[in-house]
Amino acid sequence: MKKKYAIPVTVLGFVLVVVTGMVLRFFGFSFSFGFKGQSRDEIDITTYGTNAEIRDDTKSIEECSADEVIYICNTKLKDMLGYHATITGSVSALGGMYTQTVSGEEYFGTGGAVYITKSTSAFVSVGKKIYIDNNGKVFIREAENVKKDTWKEDLTEYNYDDYIVDYGVDFRELTNYVINEQTIKSASLVGVKNSVYTYSIELDEEKATLGYRVNMAKMGDLSSLPEFNSCRFEISLNENFEPLEITCYDNYRVEKLGGITCSSVLTITFDIINEAVEIPNI
Repeated sequence: MKKKYAIPVTVLGFVLVVVTGMVLRFFGFSFSFGFKGQSRDEIDITTYGTNAEIRDDTKSIEECSADEVIYICNTKLKDMLGYHATITGSVSALGGMYTQTVSGEEYFGTGGAVYITKSTSAFVSVGKKIYIDNNGKVFIREAENVKKDTWKEDLTEYNYDDYIVDYGVDFRELTNYVINEQTIKSASLVGVKNSVYTYSIELDEEKATLGYRVNMAKMGDLSSLPEFNSCRFEISLNENFEPLEITCYDNYRVEKLGGITCSSVLTITFDIINEAVEIPNI
């Protein structure tokens, strides 16, 4: 069960990977018509399994298939001593008439994990902070004023399982998608340059996005889940299967104003890999 706390504000946080549910809220619309996605109660986010993992130190990256590389990379990420990543991205709708920008950071280490978000447009600014500790607890704080970098004192606490039910994804995974044999449509090596290996992964827009869609609806205060038209990502790794950069490309519809098509691009850049990282205090 979630609880409310009042504690001092700190520099700790979470990245709001999806803000499209906020699109058009500045117009004052809170109703929907025409397109209506599934409700949260209609889906089980584990229907198509979880992210596949491979722990295999016997093969080089050149000996692995593209999907094997992704599975090993996801496993390596979880087993690391620590990492830090920056996040940048944008969401566009109405043929580019509306654009929301996203920025943030991710910390992972022995002290837990933190995700930081700030998302802004000419009309809307939103932010969240999420901290996952090592004892099955999750803490979430909302931004008070994104531009002034001030945060509300109220802190919401979840048990981990309740958090996943409510938010759909664990940001400590490689991406917000479910990546396994059931969800990958195609996976291929794009190229190799200076010992950096780049792969392109196309995913099933329904099977790979169940938890992601729940997360989007929660973040954007949507009454139904978005419907994906396409989703894919490109990932660059070093020869040790460690991620350097991931860029996700999504296209989907949300319920606002009878069904709005949105496009998003999100890039995660790792600047500290497999090293001790200090987790911001909460």
